[in-house]
Amino acid sequence: MVNNKLYNINTRSSQQGAIYIWMLLSLLFLSLGIGQWSINYATLKQREKEEELLKIGLMYRNAIYQYYQNSPGGVKNYPEKLEDLLRDPRYLEVKRYLRKLEKDPMTSKDFLIIKNSENQIIGIYSSSLQKTIKKTGFLPSLQKFEKVERYQDWKFMM
Repeated sequence: MVNNKLYNINTRSSQQGAIYIWMLLSLLFLSLGIGQWSINYATLKQREKEEELLKIGLMYRNAIYQYYQNSPGGVKNYPEKLEDLLRDPRYLEVKRYLRKLEKDPMTSKDFLIIKNSENQIIGIYSSSLQKTIKKTGFLPSLQKFEKVERYQDWKFMM
């Protein structure tokens, strides 16, 4: 009788040990799965921000081009500040090239500005030092982006 009780106790503790090991292994695999999922999710979010950066950058470049092309008189000028793209100060009536000034999707800060020798804005770029994911497949007007490593080197300019 004593031996049976001893056998039951040993069996119960070995079953509990096996369950404990099984639980630890389950947690290990679950952790690895969540870790891989978070890496994939971060890459997906970066790709989304990258696409948004391309869209917004082209929008700014187009707005600067339109501002330049719509210069009154014979002298063509670029904007002196980004706000000029919201409402062109050269005209009495409201002339807009952008609805609002967008933030850099990579940093959530304002874009950095590229100016010419007359202190006029000819382009914008991101301040992000993060490495790009997209390396190929750019529009023909953005082919120069294929040779760069960081978002900071994606210059959207005339």
